[in-house]
Amino acid sequence: MVYYNNFIIDSAKLLENVAQIKSNIGDAKLCAIVKADAYGHKSAVVCDILKDVVDYFGVSSVMEARAVRISAPDTHILVLGKTAKRDYFYCSKNNIDIAVSSLHELEDISSVLRRLKLRVHIAVNTGMNRYGVSDIAAFRQMLDYISSHQANIKLVGVFSHFATKSTDVDFIHAQFDKFMEFTADLPRGVIRHIASSYVANNIPSMTLDMTRCGYSLYDGKENILSIDSKVVEVIDVDPGQSIGYDRTFTADRNSRIGVIPIGYGDGFDRRLSNNFKLYSCGQFIRVVGNVCMDCTLVDLTDTKIGLGDTVEILGSHITYSDYAKALSTSNYDVMLKFRYRRMNYIVK
Repeated sequence: MVYYNNFIIDSAKLLENVAQIKSNIGDAKLCAIVKADAYGHKSAVVCDILKDVVDYFGVSSVMEARAVRISAPDTHILVLGKTAKRDYFYCSKNNIDIAVSSLHELEDISSVLRRLKLRVHIAVNTGMNRYGVSDIAAFRQMLDYISSHQANIKLVGVFSHFATKSTDVDFIHAQFDKFMEFTADLPRGVIRHIASSYVANNIPSMTLDMTRCGYSLYDGKENILSIDSKVVEVIDVDPGQSIGYDRTFTADRNSRIGVIPIGYGDGFDRRLSNNFKLYSCGQFIRVVGNVCMDCTLVDLTDTKIGLGDTVEILGSHITYSDYAKALSTSNYDVMLKFRYRRMNYIVK
């Protein structure tokens, strides 16, 4: 089945972004963050492209890890969120590392696995106040416990998570200093990782042994995703006539209204109603009326744009930042809004 909407992944640009990250981080390992379906880009495809060029895949849950393991049978996987006791066996048998934040979790691993070994990364809370051990004495207790239970627990890494980016660089440095205090006496070979996409690009001295990059994989040097649609209907509207649900737009002149078959069911946010411009045939065109679940209306008056013409939804003229500004949100939020399931998913 063919749709009018195209969701296009540029594999060359993805690899170019990875190359750029690697040039910034030197010899440090790279953990590609592919949680949330690779930030909405489709993890099966992204992992297949990257499985031989990154050291780790980072996910949020064991459910995501299972999907990634199918696409990447041999690449290390790290579950950054919580792992339930019932999933310890699966992770142990499938070479999946998990994050731990407490002595209690380590005790659970030992009691559940007994004869199997599980690879763990200790999460340290340096200021995000979400996951992680906050007290250095408790952290050392965890290290001691692992040292005495090496039959079924292997310490692979220690990590933390930055709470901010360019908005508060001083806090980044404070978090980094706290992390270095925690990790000053780690056993040899344990991977220290705290660096994010922002840090990899701007403070490479903080990359340490591994960098976890998410956003810069998908919109770093290049944006790997473009989305386009078509004008599938053109309607002549007289002055005084309204269009769309709730009649939020009324024509004040003879108007040509185009119908684009992409709506909030595809991630084109309803708050863009009367509040955004798309791009077609060399010019921007206004969104008019309320965005519908399955389509969006645009004003084609004073243009030569017609039936069948291509409309850029995301690409070289319309960026994540444009959407973020219109929606008063972050680029991350925008990136995850678009859904490919009702589009032609194309990898080039």
